[in-house]
Amino acid sequence: MEKYLDTYEPAVLLDKNGIEKTAEEKKDKVDKKVLDVIKTLRPDKDKHLYVHKVIMGDGERWGSNANGDVFPEDDLYADSKKHGYKTFLDAGIFTSHKNRDKSKSLGRLIFSVVNPIMKRIELIEEVSREKCKEHDRDFGVYDSLLDGVSLFSSMGARVPYDICSICGNRAPTRASYCEHLLHKMNQILPDGRLVCALNPRPVFFDDSYVKNPAFRPAFTLNIIKIDADIPKLLSKTAEESTKKGKPIKVSMKTSYNGLPISIEVRSGDYRHGYARGGKWKKKMFCHYGFIPNTEGHDNEEVDVYLKPEANKSANVYIVKQMKTVDGQKEFDEEKVMIGFDSKHHAKSVYLQHMGEKYFGGIEGMSLDEFKNHIKREKTSEMVKRIPAISSPLLSKIKFQ
Repeated sequence: MEKYLDTYEPAVLLDKNGIEKTAEEKKDKVDKKVLDVIKTLRPDKDKHLYVHKVIMGDGERWGSNANGDVFPEDDLYADSKKHGYKTFLDAGIFTSHKNRDKSKSLGRLIFSVVNPIMKRIELIEEVSREKCKEHDRDFGVYDSLLDGVSLFSSMGARVPYDICSICGNRAPTRASYCEHLLHKMNQILPDGRLVCALNPRPVFFDDSYVKNPAFRPAFTLNIIKIDADIPKLLSKTAEESTKKGKPIKVSMKTSYNGLPISIEVRSGDYRHGYARGGKWKKKMFCHYGFIPNTEGHDNEEVDVYLKPEANKSANVYIVKQMKTVDGQKEFDEEKVMIGFDSKHHAKSVYLQHMGEKYFGGIEGMSLDEFKNHIKREKTSEMVKRIPAISSPLLSKIKFQ
């Protein structure tokens, strides 16, 4: 049986600076073997690029994916060339799963490893400029990576059959699925058991770049099932709001552990605006919006980047965004990064959207600390204020 598995960790382009940053910032999360390989790479943007990817984890720790697939630890991390993580080395690199002819691969996978700390598979791939020019006619992988665009991937795997986690039925095709997998996939039964499809002895054959991951909308369903207060706040109908007195479209209202967030642009859609160079548009690879009834350094409501399927136990990270005035950089506003797994993750996602010239630093705090900094003041308006922390970064954020 063939199946495809999307990943929501964007590909990270490794250039000389990127390699140094990866070695410094991710050394507590990335396996030493990965760092050792990264240090040996010699990128040449005229010939080839190197990309680091976080692909997937085992079902015992990471649970089932949105399709209900679970990959058992013993099979996924097996020290075997016949199945498991090592089979990625024989996979091709494609776009949109156009994988019938392996000679049209856009490059080669040079390293696959199990991260023993994070319990996940990480890959390093070499993408060929010549191969992309020849076979990538509709996607622009090479140029997109050079431009810092976030690219996502979908993996292809073959398994001999799916095993129902409830009744143990072995189905070599979906036509052989039992009633559990057909009608109750990813549901939790009254006795606490999760209905999912166990995938034994996976063989990976396809690492495809995709523009729109296949099950992006499924994350909304997961959020609703996990966070009980979201159905009360979620609104799929766009409504009018104001930001600095200007009407704006709110496409979705949600909450992160009780913190209300208004989403202007959903992940996968485009932000539009105007600058000195004219009109611009930018694709978003996470949700973008603001915390309502707040005021930041720019006297507007505080902007938020929210990760789809946000990590509910993650720290909150605040980016110091800069602007250039008369050739000099100065502080512009704060951007709050919510739901990201680490400081490196939050920073990399910000840089993929805004670029290095706007980045002025990042600091993090736990969600509890973030909430504890909100204090009621005895004023006629009962203003809630986040006082300054280690820098004046949050000194003007007000919750009214």
